[in-house]
Parts: sequence; structure tokens; C-alpha cells
Amino acid sequence: MITAGCDVGSLTTKAVVLNGGRVLGHALVRSSFDPEKSAAEVMDKALQAAGVTMDDLGFCVGTGYGRERIGFVK
Repeated sequence: MITAGCDVGSLTTKAVVLNGGRVLGHALVRSSFDPEKSAAEVMDKALQAAGVTMDDLGFCVGTGYGRERIGFVK
């Protein structure tokens, strides 16, 4: 199963896409004023690096101070 995680912090926002225990893609961006925008930007980059789409994810977790504003967690 392909899974992902997104961490929205005050300075940086990070995302990783995994398949089993193997990292398929990851990304890091500087956090903006809008946590939702930062999360979408970094997840798009991580998904692109992994060669998958949001529809391919079986599970996605959000962490950090902006976790409640990440609309795509499942």
C-alpha cells in the first residue's frame, strides 16, 4: 500500500511518500502564512518525485502545528 505523511511546521513543511518501508519520494518547502497552501505545494512535489498521484494513496497522515488545516489527509 502506498502511504504518505505531511508535516506542516512554522518554518518548513515536509512530505514523504512510501510503499511498504521504501521511500518513493519526498519534498521540503519553506512554510508560508497559509498552512493549507504549504501542505498542498509540498505534497504535489513529493507525489511528483514518487511518480504517483493522490488517488494512489491508501493512507495519508498530517502532523505539526498546521495538521488540522491539511485537507487531503485520509
